[in-house]
Amino acid sequence: MAFTVTAIGGSESNAVAYVAASETRGQNDRSSLRYILGCVVPLGATITATIENDGQSTLRDFGDWDVLARYQSSSSVGAVWMSYIATGPATSGEWTASNVRLVNGRSEAFGAGELDPGERATVTVEIPVAAIASGLNKLTISTREGAVVEIPFDGATTCGHYLHNNPSPPAGDTTSQADLTADASYPSASTLYNYDTDRDANAGLVVLEGGSGAAETDLTQYQNWQTAALTQPLKLSGTVRVAFWAAVKDFSTSLRGDVTVYLRDYDGASYTEIGNSVSTTTPVHLPIRPGLQTSGFIVSRQIRRQPLPSIRRARSVRLRDAHLSNSACPGSDNGL
Repeated sequence: MAFTVTAIGGSESNAVAYVAASETRGQNDRSSLRYILGCVVPLGATITATIENDGQSTLRDFGDWDVLARYQSSSSVGAVWMSYIATGPATSGEWTASNVRLVNGRSEAFGAGELDPGERATVTVEIPVAAIASGLNKLTISTREGAVVEIPFDGATTCGHYLHNNPSPPAGDTTSQADLTADASYPSASTLYNYDTDRDANAGLVVLEGGSGAAETDLTQYQNWQTAALTQPLKLSGTVRVAFWAAVKDFSTSLRGDVTVYLRDYDGASYTEIGNSVSTTTPVHLPIRPGLQTSGFIVSRQIRRQPLPSIRRARSVRLRDAHLSNSACPGSDNGL
Protein backbone atom coordinates (compact mmCIF):
# COMPACT_ATOMS: atom_id res chain seq x y z
CA MET A 1 0.00 0.00 0.00
CA ALA A 2 2.79 2.37 0.88
CA PHE A 3 4.40 1.63 -2.47
CA THR A 4 1.10 2.33 -4.27
CA VAL A 5 0.65 5.72 -2.52
CA THR A 6 4.22 6.71 -3.33
CA ALA A 7 3.74 5.76 -6.97
CA ILE A 8 0.51 7.76 -7.17
CA GLY A 9 2.22 10.73 -5.52
CA GLY A 10 5.10 10.49 -7.94
CA SER A 11 2.73 10.38 -10.89
CA GLU A 12 0.93 13.49 -9.64
CA SER A 13 4.26 15.37 -9.33
CA ASN A 14 5.22 14.35 -12.84
CA ALA A 15 1.85 15.50 -14.15
CA VAL A 16 2.20 18.90 -12.44
CA ALA A 17 5.71 19.28 -13.82
CA TYR A 18 4.48 18.36 -17.31
CA VAL A 19 1.67 20.91 -17.14
CA ALA A 20 4.09 23.59 -15.93
CA ALA A 21 6.54 22.76 -18.71
CA SER A 22 3.75 22.88 -21.29
CA GLU A 23 2.62 26.28 -20.01
CA THR A 24 6.18 27.58 -20.14
CA ARG A 25 6.70 26.23 -23.65
CA GLY A 26 3.43 27.77 -24.77
CA GLN A 27 4.42 31.11 -23.29
CA ASN A 28 7.78 30.91 -25.03
CA ASP A 29 6.05 30.18 -28.33
CA ARG A 30 3.82 33.23 -27.88
CA SER A 31 6.65 35.56 -26.78
CA SER A 32 8.52 37.63 -29.32
CA LEU A 33 10.57 40.79 -29.32
CA ARG A 34 11.90 42.75 -32.27
CA TYR A 35 14.24 45.64 -32.85
CA ILE A 36 12.73 48.68 -34.55
CA LEU A 37 15.30 49.71 -37.09
CA GLY A 38 16.26 53.35 -36.72
CA CYS A 39 18.38 55.66 -38.83
CA VAL A 40 21.41 54.84 -36.72
CA VAL A 41 22.08 53.47 -33.25
CA PRO A 42 24.38 56.08 -31.68
CA LEU A 43 27.88 55.01 -30.78
CA GLY A 44 29.82 55.99 -27.70
CA ALA A 45 29.17 54.85 -24.14
CA THR A 46 25.40 55.47 -24.29
CA ILE A 47 23.52 53.11 -26.61
CA THR A 48 19.81 53.59 -27.28
CA ALA A 49 17.41 51.47 -29.30
CA THR A 50 13.68 50.89 -29.72
CA ILE A 51 12.20 47.42 -29.16
CA GLU A 52 8.66 46.17 -29.76
CA ASN A 53 6.68 43.30 -28.30
CA ASP A 54 5.41 41.70 -31.50
CA GLY A 55 4.29 38.49 -29.78
CA GLN A 56 1.09 37.47 -28.03
CA SER A 57 2.28 37.44 -24.41
CA THR A 58 2.97 40.32 -22.04
CA LEU A 59 6.68 40.70 -21.22
CA ARG A 60 7.09 41.50 -17.54
CA ASP A 61 9.72 42.15 -14.88
CA PHE A 62 12.45 44.04 -16.71
CA GLY A 63 14.74 43.25 -13.78
CA ASP A 64 14.64 39.56 -14.76
CA TRP A 65 15.71 40.27 -18.33
CA ASP A 66 19.26 39.51 -19.44
CA VAL A 67 21.02 42.25 -21.40
CA LEU A 68 24.48 41.51 -22.76
CA ALA A 69 26.57 44.13 -24.54
CA ARG A 70 29.45 43.15 -26.81
CA TYR A 71 31.48 46.02 -28.14
CA GLN A 72 34.76 47.24 -29.55
CA SER A 73 36.44 50.32 -28.13
CA SER A 74 39.48 52.16 -29.41
CA SER A 75 41.74 49.89 -27.34
CA SER A 76 39.98 46.57 -26.77
CA VAL A 77 37.01 44.25 -27.34
CA GLY A 78 34.70 43.65 -24.40
CA ALA A 79 31.48 42.00 -23.25
CA VAL A 80 29.46 42.91 -20.18
CA TRP A 81 26.22 41.74 -18.60
CA MET A 82 24.15 44.80 -17.75
CA SER A 83 22.18 45.22 -14.53
CA TYR A 84 18.71 46.77 -14.68
CA ILE A 85 17.83 50.07 -13.04
CA ALA A 86 14.14 50.92 -12.76
CA THR A 87 14.54 54.69 -12.60
CA GLY A 88 17.22 56.36 -14.70
CA PRO A 89 19.48 57.68 -15.70
CA ALA A 90 21.55 54.54 -16.06
CA THR A 91 25.22 54.63 -15.13
CA SER A 92 28.12 52.47 -16.35
CA GLY A 93 27.14 48.80 -16.54
CA GLU A 94 23.40 49.51 -16.23
CA TRP A 95 20.42 49.54 -18.55
CA THR A 96 16.91 50.91 -18.32
CA ALA A 97 13.64 50.73 -20.27
CA SER A 98 11.61 53.90 -20.70
CA ASN A 99 8.97 55.59 -22.83
CA VAL A 100 6.70 52.57 -23.13
CA ARG A 101 4.15 53.47 -25.77
CA LEU A 102 1.84 52.09 -28.42
CA VAL A 103 2.97 51.69 -32.02
CA ASN A 104 1.17 54.93 -32.90
CA GLY A 105 3.24 56.78 -30.29
CA ARG A 106 0.51 57.16 -27.65
CA SER A 107 1.35 56.32 -24.04
CA GLU A 108 0.45 52.87 -22.76
CA ALA A 109 -3.09 52.66 -21.43
CA PHE A 110 -2.55 49.98 -18.76
CA GLY A 111 0.02 47.57 -17.39
CA ALA A 112 2.65 50.06 -16.28
CA GLY A 113 6.11 48.54 -15.94
CA GLU A 114 5.53 45.82 -18.52
CA LEU A 115 5.58 45.52 -22.29
CA ASP A 116 2.23 44.39 -23.66
CA PRO A 117 1.77 43.05 -27.20
CA GLY A 118 2.00 45.90 -29.69
CA GLU A 119 3.88 48.21 -27.33
CA ARG A 120 7.34 49.69 -27.81
CA ALA A 121 9.99 50.83 -25.35
CA THR A 122 13.26 52.72 -25.52
CA VAL A 123 16.21 50.77 -24.17
CA THR A 124 19.19 52.75 -22.91
CA VAL A 125 22.45 50.97 -22.12
CA GLU A 126 25.56 52.48 -20.55
CA ILE A 127 28.61 50.44 -21.50
CA PRO A 128 31.88 50.95 -19.55
CA VAL A 129 33.80 52.54 -22.44
CA ALA A 130 32.87 54.29 -25.66
CA ALA A 131 32.21 51.95 -28.59
CA ILE A 132 33.64 52.71 -32.00
CA ALA A 133 32.12 51.71 -35.34
CA SER A 134 32.50 47.94 -35.61
CA GLY A 135 30.58 44.92 -36.82
CA LEU A 136 31.32 43.29 -33.45
CA ASN A 137 29.02 45.67 -31.58
CA LYS A 138 25.79 43.99 -30.52
CA LEU A 139 23.20 44.08 -27.72
CA THR A 140 21.44 40.80 -26.87
CA ILE A 141 18.23 41.10 -24.85
CA SER A 142 16.51 38.02 -23.42
CA THR A 143 13.27 38.16 -21.42
CA ARG A 144 12.21 35.69 -18.74
CA GLU A 145 9.38 34.61 -21.05
CA GLY A 146 11.93 33.43 -23.62
CA ALA A 147 11.86 36.26 -26.16
CA VAL A 148 15.29 37.15 -27.54
CA VAL A 149 16.37 40.04 -29.78
CA GLU A 150 19.79 41.09 -31.04
CA ILE A 151 20.51 44.74 -31.76
CA PRO A 152 23.59 45.71 -33.80
CA PHE A 153 25.10 49.12 -33.13
CA ASP A 154 27.82 49.22 -35.75
CA GLY A 155 27.13 52.85 -36.61
CA ALA A 156 25.70 52.29 -40.10
CA THR A 157 22.78 54.50 -41.05
CA THR A 158 19.78 52.92 -42.77
CA CYS A 159 17.98 56.04 -43.95
CA GLY A 160 20.59 58.26 -45.47
CA HIS A 161 24.24 58.86 -46.17
CA TYR A 162 27.18 60.32 -44.30
CA LEU A 163 29.32 62.79 -46.22
CA HIS A 164 32.99 61.85 -46.00
CA ASN A 165 36.39 63.13 -46.99
CA ASN A 166 38.73 60.94 -49.06
CA PRO A 167 40.13 58.58 -47.85
CA SER A 168 37.59 57.52 -45.28
CA PRO A 169 38.13 56.99 -42.46
CA PRO A 170 40.56 59.90 -42.64
CA ALA A 171 44.18 59.35 -41.67
CA GLY A 172 45.43 62.93 -41.83
CA ASP A 173 45.34 66.23 -43.68
CA THR A 174 44.54 66.28 -47.41
CA THR A 175 44.19 68.76 -50.22
CA SER A 176 40.71 69.75 -51.38
CA GLN A 177 38.96 67.24 -53.65
CA ALA A 178 35.88 67.06 -55.82
CA ASP A 179 33.45 64.11 -55.90
CA LEU A 180 33.82 63.07 -52.26
CA THR A 181 32.11 59.92 -51.00
CA ALA A 182 28.61 59.65 -49.54
CA ASP A 183 27.73 56.28 -48.00
CA ALA A 184 26.10 54.62 -45.00
CA SER A 185 29.28 53.96 -43.02
CA TYR A 186 29.55 55.74 -39.69
CA PRO A 187 32.42 58.27 -39.45
CA SER A 188 34.65 56.94 -36.70
CA ALA A 189 37.43 59.52 -36.71
CA SER A 190 37.90 61.43 -33.46
CA THR A 191 40.12 64.12 -35.03
CA LEU A 192 39.02 66.86 -37.42
CA TYR A 193 41.83 67.22 -39.96
CA ASN A 194 42.53 69.93 -42.49
CA TYR A 195 40.86 68.87 -45.73
CA ASP A 196 42.09 71.74 -47.87
CA THR A 197 45.80 72.16 -47.20
CA ASP A 198 46.05 73.82 -50.62
CA ARG A 199 43.87 76.65 -49.28
CA ASP A 200 44.80 77.19 -45.63
CA ALA A 201 46.26 75.57 -42.51
CA ASN A 202 43.00 75.28 -40.53
CA ALA A 203 40.96 72.19 -39.71
CA GLY A 204 37.88 71.50 -41.80
CA LEU A 205 37.18 72.65 -45.36
CA VAL A 206 36.61 76.22 -46.60
CA VAL A 207 34.03 77.14 -49.24
CA LEU A 208 34.32 80.70 -50.53
CA GLU A 209 31.39 82.99 -51.26
CA GLY A 210 30.14 83.74 -54.75
CA GLY A 211 29.12 80.39 -56.23
CA SER A 212 26.95 80.66 -59.34
CA GLY A 213 24.67 77.68 -58.72
CA ALA A 214 24.57 73.95 -59.34
CA ALA A 215 26.75 74.28 -62.44
CA GLU A 216 29.61 76.03 -60.58
CA THR A 217 33.02 74.68 -61.67
CA ASP A 218 35.32 76.54 -59.25
CA LEU A 219 35.99 74.00 -56.48
CA THR A 220 36.82 76.79 -54.03
CA GLN A 221 33.16 77.89 -54.24
CA TYR A 222 31.40 74.54 -53.89
CA GLN A 223 31.82 71.02 -52.50
CA ASN A 224 30.07 67.93 -53.80
CA TRP A 225 29.56 64.34 -52.66
CA GLN A 226 28.24 61.35 -54.55
CA THR A 227 27.02 57.84 -53.79
CA ALA A 228 28.17 54.75 -55.59
CA ALA A 229 26.12 53.78 -58.62
CA LEU A 230 22.74 52.51 -57.43
CA THR A 231 21.97 48.86 -58.08
CA GLN A 232 18.21 49.45 -58.12
CA PRO A 233 15.86 52.44 -58.38
CA LEU A 234 15.53 54.60 -55.26
CA LYS A 235 12.28 56.43 -54.60
CA LEU A 236 12.50 59.70 -52.67
CA SER A 237 9.30 61.13 -51.23
CA GLY A 238 8.90 63.83 -48.62
CA THR A 239 11.67 65.99 -47.19
CA VAL A 240 15.32 65.12 -47.67
CA ARG A 241 17.33 66.70 -44.86
CA VAL A 242 20.96 67.70 -44.98
CA ALA A 243 22.65 68.35 -41.64
CA PHE A 244 26.13 69.82 -41.49
CA TRP A 245 28.11 71.94 -39.07
CA ALA A 246 29.82 75.12 -40.22
CA ALA A 247 31.16 78.49 -39.13
CA VAL A 248 31.60 81.82 -40.89
CA LYS A 249 35.21 82.82 -41.55
CA ASP A 250 37.16 83.62 -38.38
CA PHE A 251 34.08 82.54 -36.38
CA SER A 252 32.58 85.97 -36.89
CA THR A 253 29.33 86.63 -35.05
CA SER A 254 28.43 89.69 -37.15
CA LEU A 255 28.35 88.07 -40.60
CA ARG A 256 25.50 85.97 -41.95
CA GLY A 257 26.03 82.91 -44.11
CA ASP A 258 23.61 81.69 -46.77
CA VAL A 259 24.14 78.12 -47.96
CA THR A 260 22.45 76.56 -51.00
CA VAL A 261 22.14 72.78 -51.23
CA TYR A 262 21.37 70.86 -54.42
CA LEU A 263 20.33 67.21 -54.69
CA ARG A 264 20.80 65.78 -58.18
CA ASP A 265 20.51 62.49 -60.06
CA TYR A 266 23.64 61.72 -62.09
CA ASP A 267 23.86 59.21 -64.94
CA GLY A 268 27.59 59.46 -65.44
CA ALA A 269 27.32 62.22 -68.02
CA SER A 270 24.52 64.63 -67.11
CA TYR A 271 22.47 65.76 -64.11
CA THR A 272 18.77 65.96 -63.25
CA GLU A 273 18.00 68.23 -60.32
CA ILE A 274 15.79 66.66 -57.67
CA GLY A 275 15.55 69.67 -55.40
CA ASN A 276 17.39 72.55 -53.78
CA SER A 277 17.14 74.60 -50.62
CA VAL A 278 18.71 77.71 -49.11
CA SER A 279 19.56 77.88 -45.41
CA THR A 280 20.64 80.98 -43.51
CA THR A 281 22.38 81.10 -40.16
CA THR A 282 23.64 84.07 -38.18
CA PRO A 283 25.33 82.53 -35.10
CA VAL A 284 28.68 80.89 -35.57
CA HIS A 285 29.34 77.14 -35.54
CA LEU A 286 25.73 75.96 -35.53
CA PRO A 287 24.21 72.96 -37.28
CA ILE A 288 22.56 73.87 -40.59
CA ARG A 289 19.71 71.64 -41.76
CA PRO A 290 18.16 72.70 -45.06
CA GLY A 291 15.26 70.53 -46.21
CA LEU A 292 14.74 69.61 -49.86
CA GLN A 293 11.17 68.79 -50.83
CA THR A 294 10.71 65.80 -53.14
CA SER A 295 7.59 64.20 -54.51
CA GLY A 296 7.94 60.60 -55.58
CA PHE A 297 11.15 61.25 -57.52
CA ILE A 298 12.77 58.07 -58.82
CA VAL A 299 16.57 57.99 -58.74
CA SER A 300 17.75 55.27 -61.10
CA ARG A 301 21.50 55.81 -61.34
CA GLN A 302 23.53 57.76 -58.82
CA ILE A 303 22.87 60.49 -56.29
CA ARG A 304 25.10 63.53 -56.24
CA ARG A 305 24.93 66.08 -53.49
CA GLN A 306 26.39 69.48 -54.17
CA PRO A 307 25.63 71.18 -50.87
CA LEU A 308 27.63 74.35 -51.23
CA PRO A 309 27.90 75.87 -54.68
CA SER A 310 26.50 79.21 -53.57
CA ILE A 311 27.67 81.09 -50.49
CA ARG A 312 26.42 84.64 -50.22
CA ARG A 313 27.01 87.56 -47.86
CA ALA A 314 29.64 85.76 -45.79
CA ARG A 315 33.23 85.79 -47.03
CA SER A 316 33.55 82.06 -46.54
CA VAL A 317 32.01 79.17 -44.66
CA ARG A 318 34.08 76.44 -43.03
CA LEU A 319 32.53 72.99 -43.13
CA ARG A 320 32.90 70.82 -40.05
CA ASP A 321 30.53 67.85 -40.21
CA ALA A 322 27.67 66.62 -42.37
CA HIS A 323 24.92 64.02 -42.83
CA LEU A 324 22.15 63.63 -45.39
CA SER A 325 19.01 61.65 -44.76
CA ASN A 326 15.48 61.05 -46.00
CA SER A 327 14.08 61.64 -42.52
CA ALA A 328 14.84 63.69 -39.44
CA CYS A 329 17.76 61.64 -38.12
CA PRO A 330 20.77 63.70 -37.09
CA GLY A 331 24.31 62.56 -37.59
CA SER A 332 27.81 63.95 -37.42
CA ASP A 333 30.77 63.25 -39.61
CA ASN A 334 34.23 63.83 -38.25
CA GLY A 335 35.46 62.69 -41.63
CA LEU A 336 34.39 65.90 -43.29
